[in-house]
Amino acid sequence: MLEKDIENVNGSLTDESVTEPVNNESVAEETVEPEAEAVEEATAEPEAEAIVTEETEEVSHVDAEYTQPSVESSYGGFSQKWNYERYESKAKNKGRGLKIFAVAMSFLFVATLSAFLTYYAIDQKSGNDAVYGGGAGKPSSPVSNLPVTEKITNSAVTFYPEVSGQYTGEELSSQEIIALATPSVVGIKTMVEQYYSFYGTQTYEGVGSGFIITEDGYIVTNYHVIEDAASIKVILENGTEYDAETVGFDELSDVAVLKIDGQNLPALVIGNSDAVVAGDTVIAIGCPSGIDLAGTSTRGMVSMVNREISITDYYGRVQKIMSVIQTDAAINPGNSGGPLLNSRGEVIGINTLKLSSTSYEGIGFALPINGVMKLVDQICENGAVVERPTDSFVTGKAALGITYREITAAESREYRLPQGVLVVLLSQGGAAQQGGMKSGDVIVAFDGNDITTKDELIQLIDTKKPGDTVVIKVYRDGDYKELDITLTESSR
Repeated sequence: MLEKDIENVNGSLTDESVTEPVNNESVAEETVEPEAEAVEEATAEPEAEAIVTEETEEVSHVDAEYTQPSVESSYGGFSQKWNYERYESKAKNKGRGLKIFAVAMSFLFVATLSAFLTYYAIDQKSGNDAVYGGGAGKPSSPVSNLPVTEKITNSAVTFYPEVSGQYTGEELSSQEIIALATPSVVGIKTMVEQYYSFYGTQTYEGVGSGFIITEDGYIVTNYHVIEDAASIKVILENGTEYDAETVGFDELSDVAVLKIDGQNLPALVIGNSDAVVAGDTVIAIGCPSGIDLAGTSTRGMVSMVNREISITDYYGRVQKIMSVIQTDAAINPGNSGGPLLNSRGEVIGINTLKLSSTSYEGIGFALPINGVMKLVDQICENGAVVERPTDSFVTGKAALGITYREITAAESREYRLPQGVLVVLLSQGGAAQQGGMKSGDVIVAFDGNDITTKDELIQLIDTKKPGDTVVIKVYRDGDYKELDITLTESSR
């Protein structure tokens, strides 16, 4: 049947051309020969249909019952040759596109791989530099890839040396000084009662420091720590709390001695403040800001020895001059009364005050222990300082030793008294009493200068030093008298 169909379309085709087994390649070759052009103009050959069938269904053999499609069912009447060339063009274009895509993907892969290798090399170098600091001798191993725990360098120390808390008389480390001294430093807590006319009695809590000087419980501190205290408690480093009693004090030098009922207490070793020089290492221990911070240690050096500082009152008048040890070890409120220790763990001073201003930092002061212990001996024996040492570290202002009030102009007219300063009371053993002054005297002149107000008298006394002798003119029982009075040292 196939041979008949082909003859109907083109009689010029021979039997030989169709008796051979038909396959896709033979059909394709016959459809592109020049002799087929006339037939192509009239109709589409069966082989063309076979080709179309190949494109869509991949048929390998021509069906024996295959019939020629009509011209109208072909590709719009175009030649089979055009259809074949169109197929070839599409195949070539498709192949070209695949090649371009493959080249592009290959380029992208190569670029990505290059970037990755570059990043890896840079990361490895920076990691090694970070661990080993870079430069010659750097190991070539990829340290950056190690776990963090393997990168960390741990200390080779497998034990901690035992810190001795024993006094040896030799130079000690800071750790040894702190271990030695801390058990001997105490916190001092006071309750102060003050009466106000509008609010009644108000109670305040004060905090300071001190240190043990004897095994049976004598403690040295600053006087201002316990001033006006209604009750005093001492807290040891281990938390043990004692009620304390005041043995005595010296307000001028700001030294006080307390006593607690204890035995076998750790006492500090007293050093020699005369041997201290600028540059010596010192450690201060105390309770800055409260008992909760008891045992706080700060380290510094001696900035100056025999530093003279003036202590003034509320009005700016100089009350006393002190020769102290200046240090840059931090001394804060609550440190007052605590010890200043040298590099052997010996007490060389009592921390007492600092310059308190935002303009100053690292300027603190301590009372020299040599001068303090001379006062402590008298306080423990007499409850007060009976005779001030000639080499005392504190010099009080000159004192007349009286309680006084001013006689106003109105009172002068009313009572027919000269205007001046009325002597109300005399201090026992004071300069005025020893010089023959009496209560009720009116001071009208001081060392040749007429006075009418108490401020004028105070200013004239402040120009003198303890031990100076002055002539004071007083009005007594209608007469004027001149008294030679040697000024003493103020006890405040």
